[in-house]
Amino acid sequence: MRIFTFDNTSEAYDETQTNEDISDGDILVVPSENVVGYLVEAWPVTVTRERGAFHSWKEFGPDEEYAGAHATAQDVARIAGFHLEEVR
Repeated sequence: MRIFTFDNTSEAYDETQTNEDISDGDILVVPSENVVGYLVEAWPVTVTRERGAFHSWKEFGPDEEYAGAHATAQDVARIAGFHLEEVR
């Protein structure tokens, strides 16, 4: 698992589709939009309240395969002072 930082979520989304260095489960950080997430197969998902161009992790349901990425993304978001998406 690696952490990648981007200028905006549109750029990040595009990079997840074309940059072979970004892998399933990698952490995606977009400070300018208060977004932190991770890659689920081909979809960037957020753990933060703000989403930008990303999907909500809830769209994919809880998945044990991504538990580590999810927890790490939440930790990064907390450290950055971003609001986490509420679980309902």
